[in-house]
Amino acid sequence: MIAYVGSRRRGRTSVGRLRTVLLVNAGLDVGYLAAGTWLVRDGRWRADGAAVLVQGAFLLALDSLAALALSRAEC
Repeated sequence: MIAYVGSRRRGRTSVGRLRTVLLVNAGLDVGYLAAGTWLVRDGRWRADGAAVLVQGAFLLALDSLAALALSRAEC
């Protein structure tokens, strides 16, 4: 929803800019994985850390594959 509203307000986004945003998001997803790992190591937050790891891994895969698809589309 946020992306839709943003695209309507600013017009079309270039493929290169979208790819850059996806790669930045992929870098932030690595932060999710690091935070999840840290939480898993603490016994009190093990289940929460596992949930953060699953979410971070999914988001990393999603952002990375989308950026890769855009890279191949530009060629």
